[in-house]
Amino acid sequence: MMTFGTGPAAAPSSLEVRIQHMPQTPEILEPSEGAALSRPYSDIAVRVPEGAIDTLRVNGSAIPRKSIGKKIHESERKIYVYQYIGSSWRPGRTRSPWRRRRPTAGSRSKA
Repeated sequence: MMTFGTGPAAAPSSLEVRIQHMPQTPEILEPSEGAALSRPYSDIAVRVPEGAIDTLRVNGSAIPRKSIGKKIHESERKIYVYQYIGSSWRPGRTRSPWRRRRPTAGSRSKA
């Protein structure tokens, strides 16, 4: 937990800035690994390589793509960042919420 106004720490960079330096691998960006949430829902930001077919799952349920509130595409680096808004969580540890498959011939990732 962070307490604002107690130190000289600068605000974290935005996703639009951070994507310019990210590797081309899939990853859950937010919330961070091991984060403790104070409410039963949270926004989730994921990084996806261009052309990958992806499914975000929380507590075993697929999160619908209509929950994507922000999509950032870095065409030079060939990656996307999707921010899912208001995804529900249940108490306890959530395991492996990210599933990714390699694209098949003629398929494309859609948002």
